[in-house]
Amino acid sequence: MKRFIKYTVSLAAAALLLSLGACNDLEPWPAPLSERGISREVSLDFFTRNGSNVRILEVYHLQDEGRDVISFRGRDGVEGRSEYLDGTWQMTVRTLDPDRLAVQLPMAVSRAFARLGLDTPCFAGSNDRVAEITRSGIGHTMYDFMFATDLTGAGNHFLNHYVLINEDGTVLANDNASSNPAEWFRDFDTALGYIRDRYADCDVRGHANRSGIDTFYILHDGKMKQVRFHNNFQVNYPDIREAWEETEYELDPAEVPAEVRDLCRNWRESDLEADPFYEKYFFLEDWQGTYYGYQISEPSRKSLITRYTPAGE
Repeated sequence: MKRFIKYTVSLAAAALLLSLGACNDLEPWPAPLSERGISREVSLDFFTRNGSNVRILEVYHLQDEGRDVISFRGRDGVEGRSEYLDGTWQMTVRTLDPDRLAVQLPMAVSRAFARLGLDTPCFAGSNDRVAEITRSGIGHTMYDFMFATDLTGAGNHFLNHYVLINEDGTVLANDNASSNPAEWFRDFDTALGYIRDRYADCDVRGHANRSGIDTFYILHDGKMKQVRFHNNFQVNYPDIREAWEETEYELDPAEVPAEVRDLCRNWRESDLEADPFYEKYFFLEDWQGTYYGYQISEPSRKSLITRYTPAGE
């Protein structure tokens, strides 16, 4: 079982670890990428993005899908893959080593993770991992953590957890909701276009597939918002406007009208499952209108206790 331990690493120690982990098999790919159906343009773009001093592991050219997949190992020993659609770069995913995060994670990401105050993460399951993801249409690198936390300290009761952090330390997600890897959903140009039209001048920070819902994290008007679309919308929803499900973001209690706060807290007092030390307010918009949300217990494996009341009422 692998555990990610909080750390402080000196530059000398970091350099030593990096040299020990560097791969020593950087011989050129035994045949040109063109012999595996990879175009010259894709090949040039790949080496420009990932450097020429990488070891090519596998190459796939899926002609029917117009998709190219190039798997590689960098000089730091980290393995990754780049994907292209119709000759255009879509994403690059590098899977980090949980035992070497001290030298593989940016310091801002490490510090942001430590500030979350999570119990020591365990990377024990088949889907657990830490990945560095860059994507077409999103101007920020994402660090996707999927792991479990030991609830008892005895190694016999674990809770799945999910964290998504930008390269500058901005935390996009921190919960235990069901999640697929952040790169699971590939082509979403129409969704990005809809978001940028609806939320002018927003900063698209990241994306994840949460319980089958494609969720984009955007910074807009000083708020970190989650914009959600129905899964597989390109097949089931020919009009992107119909695929948009909702947008939600957290509010400070002072931003909530007094009559709404009173309504929510009266409901809270009548609910025996409410956590006396926890409450959060949200604002939500969908095609039916706008709403206030109120959450009275921390996220857990149980369903969230949430009530929405019409905005302004």
